[in-house]
Amino acid sequence: MLFTLKRLSPDPNTPLSFTVVLEDGSQYAVKVKFVAEVQRDDMKFIQVLNIIMANIGDGLKLTKLGRNFYDPMVRVHPTRSHKQIK
Repeated sequence: MLFTLKRLSPDPNTPLSFTVVLEDGSQYAVKVKFVAEVQRDDMKFIQVLNIIMANIGDGLKLTKLGRNFYDPMVRVHPTRSHKQIK
């Protein structure tokens, strides 16, 4: 899935295609086609936003605790105490 703020092609009916060459010499043909535009007042907007936020959390290696995300590798240093929380 690819989410963008701007259209990649001026004509939504024409798919965008290009070739990607990797360092090992392998080639991949990539075709991107316009599927739909999600309006901010549409319920699908929240679903798309949740998918994006979940992918960001996975990419940053964050752990979900309840409704919040945190980094388990970072230690918290409280200001009143001299103890570290792991």
